[in-house]
Amino acid sequence: MELRLPRVNNNEIKFLFFSEETYDGQDNFCNLIIRLCGLFIGDRDAWTLVGALEMSVHELIDNLKSQKIVNNFEQNLQFMPKEVFIALMKNWMNDSVEQPPEYLSFLGQPYKSFRALPIDIPNFDGEIAFIFRVDTDVAIIYWSDFATKFVHSSKVFFSDYLEQWRKIATKLFELRVETHKKKYLNFLQNSGNEIFLEKTEKSSHLIHNSLKISNSIIDFLFAESLLIPTVKLNKRGKPERVKFSDLTELGWHFKTRFLDKYLQTKTVRNGNLSLSNLRIELIASRNYFNDSIV
Repeated sequence: MELRLPRVNNNEIKFLFFSEETYDGQDNFCNLIIRLCGLFIGDRDAWTLVGALEMSVHELIDNLKSQKIVNNFEQNLQFMPKEVFIALMKNWMNDSVEQPPEYLSFLGQPYKSFRALPIDIPNFDGEIAFIFRVDTDVAIIYWSDFATKFVHSSKVFFSDYLEQWRKIATKLFELRVETHKKKYLNFLQNSGNEIFLEKTEKSSHLIHNSLKISNSIIDFLFAESLLIPTVKLNKRGKPERVKFSDLTELGWHFKTRFLDKYLQTKTVRNGNLSLSNLRIELIASRNYFNDSIV
């Protein structure tokens, strides 16, 4: 029997997204469910940290973008019940073998590209859903109802589905950056006048070779524009001490994400500071403020 599925218009697939700040204002939880053909995919009662969902969504988007058109998809499935097909897909995914087994060889691509949902996320824990491009902008989604285990399927516009996830990624990015800004301003309010580093042997953060290390760190922060433009400079045009309030938001992120721990390592405490390591970690901090997670 030939598989024929109704095409879904733009109004029949919706992503429902909710977010809520944690009680201490330090992070955000979010909930995401998908409404497709009047049915829901996802757990309305499950909440996920914004950062965790964002990383998983970016991985999903990358995999979806890599998917190629599966030729003769419907013809290959015309005699295969949907429940059997989903079971075979699930077994393949659980086996973690890149290329499809012989009975799914017509797919011709790694299983990751067919995943329709983020993985390792409470919102979609236990949900099974796959998407297959059958034409340039036509795709078929198969998903198993979590409660009944009944397998549903429907056609969607592939570009619309991908765009919905891009919008979710953008929203998650905005929430993450907004929360970071609040944490930064709160930190400045409470600790802004405290000294972070100064060119003195009495630096409280370092034990051995403190003057050498402090000089190098301050010069690095200044050269990389991680200090605010109004930081106090000496006659040579260099800062001699750095208060927490002298750090830019990026500088504060770099400090809390990497520098604090790095300054306490045995290598640094013995006076060996690697500027190349600092530059590598700074790239990661800069990427934090981009809308694409690396």
